[in-house]
Amino acid sequence: MAQVLSYLGHFSRLRGSGVERRGPCPLHGSASATGRSFSVNLKKNVYKCFHGEGSQGNVIDFWRSLHNLPLYDAAVHLADTFHVSTKPEQKEKRQPVMEAPNTLISQ
Repeated sequence: MAQVLSYLGHFSRLRGSGVERRGPCPLHGSASATGRSFSVNLKKNVYKCFHGEGSQGNVIDFWRSLHNLPLYDAAVHLADTFHVSTKPEQKEKRQPVMEAPNTLISQ
C-alpha cells in the first residue's frame, strides 16, 4: 500500500518530525486553534482526526471519508491512482488430470 504520508500530504500541510506529522484536517475544512487537528502516524500508516467525529484509519478509509464513498469505490479509485490492477489474474488453461497420462502414452 502507498505510504500514507506521500498520499495524505497532498490534502493537508503536515509538519513535524519522527513518526508523527500534524496539520489541519482536510476532512472538515477547518483547523483547530493550533491548526493541528489531523495526525498521521508514519510507522502505522494511519491517520486520525481530532475534530468532529474523530475519524481514523488507513488511506482507503481517508478517501471514503473525504468523498463519502463505499469501500469498493474507494478501493477501485486508489488502485487506479497507484496503477494497481483490480482484475483477477487469469490462470493458464491446464489439461484435465485424466487426459495428461493418455497424451504421454500415445506419443
